[in-house]
Amino acid sequence: MDIIQKILAQRNSRFQYLPALAILLGFLLLMMAIQFYLNVQFILNGKAQKAGQEFLVVNKQINSAMMTRPELSSFNEQELKTLQQLPYLKKVVPVISNQFPILAHSMGDLGFSTQLFFESIPADLLDTDSSQWSWKSGQSSLPVILSADFLNLYNFGFALSQGLPQLSEESVKALNFQVTVGNASEQETYRAEVIGFTQRYSSILIPESFMQYANEKYGQESERHVSRLVLQTDEADNPDLQHFLNEHAYVTQ
Repeated sequence: MDIIQKILAQRNSRFQYLPALAILLGFLLLMMAIQFYLNVQFILNGKAQKAGQEFLVVNKQINSAMMTRPELSSFNEQELKTLQQLPYLKKVVPVISNQFPILAHSMGDLGFSTQLFFESIPADLLDTDSSQWSWKSGQSSLPVILSADFLNLYNFGFALSQGLPQLSEESVKALNFQVTVGNASEQETYRAEVIGFTQRYSSILIPESFMQYANEKYGQESERHVSRLVLQTDEADNPDLQHFLNEHAYVTQ
């Protein structure tokens, strides 16, 4: 009897990891698809440019130590100062992330809700029209700029495989949704409006003014951590720049 119980216990212990393994494999396939698409875009379209300038989005390469100490993936003051002193970089700009919970939910009869993340950068680093990309205190609407990569992955990956309708940029702009920000004791809800799409950043971007307001009011961290940077340079293929990035284990989007 004891032998049978041991065999069954070993068998059950193996099967309990199957759901986690399936999720992991699915996640890896998704990441491979995203990376493949970005690589193709890079080859076909070249690097993101604006008026002769090139932009790189940089983060640290994630290693095993960072899995238990996420603060190691952030850039400290000395690392930022070193980057700012490099002669082949014109600008080094932090990408600011939300430090507060965000819940997106539908308006009207289409019921959905999901957690989101936001990032913000200065308007002059955008590659799309930013004339409507502003927010001030008391404003009930929140302008949002989405990554064009997200829409393309949905249209040419998920939608086609699932028999779902593909979406144009115009149709996405017409589908407003609500976002609730804050904590359990205090929250605010805004009407999110997609005003444009960016080819340069794989992110969900909101104006700096709203990010500063919400982080100060609802932020859950006393110290700001910067894990991504935008580097502006005249030559992204500069050998000295590439050597510096490789030497410090910085990877580019």
